Amino acid sequence: MSGGERTPGGISIPNVVATSHERIFLVIGEGCPPEADFTDCDEVHWCQDKIHENSIGYIREDVALRQRDELLAALRFAYVNGWTAEAIEKTAAAIASAEGGV
Repeated sequence: MSGGERTPGGISIPNVVATSHERIFLVIGEGCPPEADFTDCDEVHWCQDKIHENSIGYIREDVALRQRDELLAALRFAYVNGWTAEAIEKTAAAIASAEGGV
């Protein structure tokens, strides 16, 4: 790999992307009411933190793809090992609880 690229999730990405925040928020601004159409909002910017309740969270594409691949691998493992839907749901709930409900 050249130029400091990394390959999380099997995707070759520039180092500047790989070292950026995995989750960011599109901040709409306090003056935009929740029932407004997005195209009517004029105070829109990105931030690494959730500023308002109407901020919209985004996950970096390579991170989302890695999470998808991990989930698919876990489901394959469960299927191959004969897990029931109930066992899968309990395990998923336990993981979500341990991770703060991500």
